[in-house]
Amino acid sequence: MAVHAYGSPRLIEEDGELEALLRRMVGEFESGFEQPWRFDLPEAYTAGMLRGIVGFEIPIRRLEGKLKLGQNRAGADLASAVAGLRAVGDSASQAVAALMEAAPLR
Repeated sequence: MAVHAYGSPRLIEEDGELEALLRRMVGEFESGFEQPWRFDLPEAYTAGMLRGIVGFEIPIRRLEGKLKLGQNRAGADLASAVAGLRAVGDSASQAVAALMEAAPLR
């Protein structure tokens, strides 16, 4: 499975905008932890660190998805791949196995 995103990148060069972006990202990606990291650094330290960070955004103008999960394989091959994924046991492997079982054969 793959997703290709297309767009034109834009540098984020203004310190206030870059710091706001970092604060949003920390809030988003740290929130799921039992003890999330908080963005409560001294102002001078934060300003120094911002000078070493290149921020950018890519407004997406087009997305393309590709789904190839063994639908072109013989039934036994596909069943073996699904069984192998199920044996791994982690949630990502289980999700891919379920997608493979649900994908229409071609």
